Amino acid sequence: MTENSKKLILGSVMRSLTLVANVVVGFFLMPFVIGALGDHWYGFWAIAASLVGFYGLLDFGLSLTTQRNVAHALGSGRTQDVNGWMSTAVVVFSGAGLFIIVALIPVIMWVPAFIDDPASARTLQYVFGILGLNIALSLPFGAFHGLLAAKLRFDLLSALELAKLALRTALIIYIVGSDSSIVSLALITFASDLAVRLGQLLLAWYLHPTLRIQPRLFTKQKFAASLNYSKFVFLTSVAERVRMSAGTFIVGFAISASAVTHFAIALRLMDYLGQMVASIFSVVMPVFTKHHASDNRILLNSRFMMVSQLCAFFSILLGGLLVVMGDEFIAIWMGPEYLDAYYPMVVLVAGIVLANTQRPSVSLLNAIAKHHYYAWISVFELVANVILSLVLVFPLGLLGVALGTTIPIIITRLYLQPRFVCSQTGIRLTDYYRSTYSSAIPAVPVFIGAELATGYFPLSGYTHLALAGAIIGILYTAITFKWFLAQETKLYLFDLLPIRLRPLYTLFT
Repeated sequence: MTENSKKLILGSVMRSLTLVANVVVGFFLMPFVIGALGDHWYGFWAIAASLVGFYGLLDFGLSLTTQRNVAHALGSGRTQDVNGWMSTAVVVFSGAGLFIIVALIPVIMWVPAFIDDPASARTLQYVFGILGLNIALSLPFGAFHGLLAAKLRFDLLSALELAKLALRTALIIYIVGSDSSIVSLALITFASDLAVRLGQLLLAWYLHPTLRIQPRLFTKQKFAASLNYSKFVFLTSVAERVRMSAGTFIVGFAISASAVTHFAIALRLMDYLGQMVASIFSVVMPVFTKHHASDNRILLNSRFMMVSQLCAFFSILLGGLLVVMGDEFIAIWMGPEYLDAYYPMVVLVAGIVLANTQRPSVSLLNAIAKHHYYAWISVFELVANVILSLVLVFPLGLLGVALGTTIPIIITRLYLQPRFVCSQTGIRLTDYYRSTYSSAIPAVPVFIGAELATGYFPLSGYTHLALAGAIIGILYTAITFKWFLAQETKLYLFDLLPIRLRPLYTLFT
């Protein structure tokens, strides 16, 4: 196993553990926070966080651009360019952070115009100010995150996130549990995020001792090159952020603030599913970039097909489990009164599964600097999402907003995006479909059978859910690995196992 492979595996494992920890804590913490704040204030928190989150887009896509530029410099052997790319990024990010602080002022001043109660308006002004400052300070540190990612040190990034999770959870339980204040929640978010960013800065200097951040290393050429690449990353980020937040605003506008809380449950489960797959497979972008920088197209295409097949398998596995056991889980987790979130969740999960299967193709397009097409796909999804959600929310409620989100994804991720990626790589479209979506074949009988079985044997309690999920997952995994994964993929995976476990490969060939 190569050194890079070890880093990728360790990074994927650590990112997965971090996400699992976040999911477990989030599942137990969300009811606690809703209970402490109430549906009314939690709905305002969701809206405020979504709105202020838009200011994070003012990095103009330079975070991912910095990661790509540094990875390209390292892959092509031009390590002397790292300081130039990093210095340019920090200068630009700092300017964007100052702009956010200035742009926050009118938003904070306008809050009382939309809130009748002066006390509530003043509270929301504090929340907007704290969350906005948090976003502004995060931008300059984005460059150091990019350097660590380019060096494939996702394990260290994950370790910092685990420390932040522990700190934030303890503070929320201790402080928010006693004062039930949305302002305290905002301050805790600010403090824990700042601690992680300082950790990233120190690790970047430790792993790259020759790193120098100096304004004189800022160059117009590097800035222009970064901006030319990042403009499409920015367009994609804007479209995806608006698309993910559109449902929240449409539900709040067309139904009520309390309905936002119910819809947020469906969104949270969908988001966790997306994050789980991303935590495993988003580490490949720097690797794709280095293969592209070294002009090794054969290896690039081979790794892309392998990762795409594995990504689809995990996406379908996790999505299928969520659909089969989602209603029981919501009832146990949040209570039966929140079961109206189940069917919107099922529709959203169908969309996120398809979107997840295309994560490797997004990484590939970013790596080879052909990401403009994905940007326009994201814009189409946004426009179609908003139009369909506004049309369907009144007759169908939460389910209509979920359908408005998912229908455009089916069109773009199942047809448009694969065609463009294959045209850029030279891979035959039929070969791509056959390889990537082969794991969908056993999913049909396995998950339909599981749904019927849970109808006869209802699940109650987290232990029953975990046991049923393990049985279904093992059955689906065994069938898929035995008959539906490519031999090259199976050989690569089993090569990662300890030597004494590698004979297991013969069971699946």
